[in-house]
Amino acid sequence: AFLERGETDFAIKAYLTGRKLLQGFYPFNLELAAVYSRVGKTTLMINEYLDMLLNNANYKTSVQNSLQRALFDNPNNKTNEIFRVQLLKSIQKHPDNIVFAEMLIWYYIQLTDFESAFLHAKALDKRMSARSKLLIGETKDGSRIMNLAKLCVTGKNYTVAVKCYEYIISKGKDSFYYINAKMDLLDALNKKITSSAYTNNDLVELEKNYHETIGELGKTPRTIKLIRGMAHLQAFYLDKTTEAAAILEKAIKMPMLRGKQMAECKLELADILLLRGEVWDASLYYSQVEKAYKHDPIGHEAKFRNARLSYYKGDFEWAQAQLDVLKASTSKLIANDALDLSLLISDNTALDTTTTAMLLYANADLLVFQNKDSLALITLDSIITLFPAHSLIDEVYYQKSKIMIRNGKYEEALEFLNKIVTDYSFDILADDALFTLAELYEQKFNDSANAMKYYESLLIDFPGSLYTVEARKRFRKLRGDTVN
Repeated sequence: AFLERGETDFAIKAYLTGRKLLQGFYPFNLELAAVYSRVGKTTLMINEYLDMLLNNANYKTSVQNSLQRALFDNPNNKTNEIFRVQLLKSIQKHPDNIVFAEMLIWYYIQLTDFESAFLHAKALDKRMSARSKLLIGETKDGSRIMNLAKLCVTGKNYTVAVKCYEYIISKGKDSFYYINAKMDLLDALNKKITSSAYTNNDLVELEKNYHETIGELGKTPRTIKLIRGMAHLQAFYLDKTTEAAAILEKAIKMPMLRGKQMAECKLELADILLLRGEVWDASLYYSQVEKAYKHDPIGHEAKFRNARLSYYKGDFEWAQAQLDVLKASTSKLIANDALDLSLLISDNTALDTTTTAMLLYANADLLVFQNKDSLALITLDSIITLFPAHSLIDEVYYQKSKIMIRNGKYEEALEFLNKIVTDYSFDILADDALFTLAELYEQKFNDSANAMKYYESLLIDFPGSLYTVEARKRFRKLRGDTVN
C-alpha cells in the first residue's frame, strides 16, 4: 500500500518490521532489494541480494537475473564497482561459502573479462578439488572451467578458452573432463588460428596436434568431431584434399557411428569434393543428407549447400528456387543465409540478360570458399574493369573488404568499405558497410570517435536496418550512457 502511494521510506520500514516480527522465517530480501533499487540505494540493494544468497544459495539464478538488469546493461556503470567491493567483503567474511566465489566469476563474465573469470574459476576449482579428495578420495570437478571455456569460444576469446582446456588437461587423464577438454582444445586452437592472420607453421603445428590427440584417444564415434576438424584443416588450409577425403570416407564407414554424425561427415566430405572441383559427387552427398533429414536443420543445411553449389555453377534459376524454400527454415541462420543469397541472385540477374558479370562473381565466391583469396581478388577486379556500371559493384567491394579482414589487412578493408558508403549509399549493402566500418574502428583500431560516427550514421540514414538495435546499443555504450 505504501509503494502504491509512492511512500518508499514507509515501505522499507514495513518490510524491516516484518523481518523482525517473523524472526528469520521470511526476511523480505527480494522485496527490500527492489525498493532500494527504486530509490537508488545501490549498496543496500546489493547487500540484500547477497544476504539472500547467504541464507539460500539456490536463489543464485534469481539473484543473477535481478542484478543483470540492475548493473550490467552498461559496463561503465559505477554500480558495478560497488557490487564487486561488496562481493569481496562477503567472500572475506564467509570464505567457506562458495556461492560468493561463483558470483565473482559470474561478475567478470558479465564484464566479458574472461581472463579474470578464469583466474577465479581456477582458484575455486582447486579449492573444490582439494575438498573432494579429502571427502571421497577423487574429484570429478572442472565443470565451471569447461562451461567458462565454452562461453569464451562463443565470445571469440580463444586465448582464454585454450587456457581453460589446458588447465583441465593438466589435472591428468583420470580427470572426468579430460577427453572432452582434449577435443575441445583442438577446436578452440583451430578457430583461434584460422580466424586471424596465420602462418603455415601455425597450421602445420595444429595438424600435428590433431594427429597426436587422435592417436591418443583413438578413432571412435566419440572423437568424430576431431576427425572432421582435422580433415577440414588439411583440405582447406594445407591443400591435402586427397588425404582429408580419405579420412572422412573411412569415418563414414565407422561401426556404431550415429546417423547425425555420419551426416556431418558427409557434409564435410561434400565440401572437400567441391573444393577439388568434383561437383557432381559433392551434390550427391548433399542430396543424401537432405533426403535422410528432410525436416531437420542438418537436412536444411544440406539443401542450402546444394543450392549454393548450383549458384557456383551458374545455375541461378534452380539455386533460387531451392533458396526460396529455405527462407522458411526453422533454423534462423539457414533462413538468413538463404535469404541473403537469394537476394544477391535476384538483384543482380533481373536486368542482366547475359548474366556474365554474375557468373564471374559466383566464380569469385567459389574461390573464396576454396581459400584462394588471391585468385578471388583478380576475378573481382575483372568485374570492376569489364562491368564498371553493373549493380554488382557494391557486392564486389564488400567481398574484397571481407577478404582483407580475413587476412588481417584492416586498412585496405576500410578503403573498400568507404567506397561503398561514398559511392553506393543507395544500394543494399550500404548499412552493412557502415556497421562493419564502425566495428573495425571499435574492435581493431580502438578508435571510439570514428566508431561512434559510423554507428550514428547508420542510425540516422538507415533506421530500418537489421543492424539498428545493435548499433544503437554500441553507440550508447561508447558514449558512456547508462543503458536500462
